[in-house]
Amino acid sequence: MAEQEQGNNIRKEVESTPNQVVTTKEQNNEQKQTSVGLTENVGAMLCYIFVIGLVFLFIEKKSQFIRFHAFQAVFTAVAIFLINIVFSFIPVVGYFVSLLLSPLSFALMIFMMYQAYQGKEFKLPFIGDLSESQIQKA
Repeated sequence: MAEQEQGNNIRKEVESTPNQVVTTKEQNNEQKQTSVGLTENVGAMLCYIFVIGLVFLFIEKKSQFIRFHAFQAVFTAVAIFLINIVFSFIPVVGYFVSLLLSPLSFALMIFMMYQAYQGKEFKLPFIGDLSESQIQKA
């Protein structure tokens, strides 16, 4: 009798497992595919790696979400680079600013990657508006 109950429990677990797998596949299909073949959140997250952000600017045509994050990533990297160059001409202050700028910019990129992976269109104060205007022009 106990063996029969265990057999019924096993059958119930096996019967419920395929339904869960179908649900997971349906959820994955709900996420939009891009022209690159990635889901939008993964593509947007990868944009914050500087070279990949540049590549996505040229090859991604379908997803405005990825293009926004690509523009924002590239504009942020260029701004950080320019700030670093400007402060490098100031003797003492520039040294301390460059020491702080590297870890802060790394933390900002990690934060932006996390936001993009979550599917959020998090806008940086000036650069986010500039990125949106570039998407609307294209």
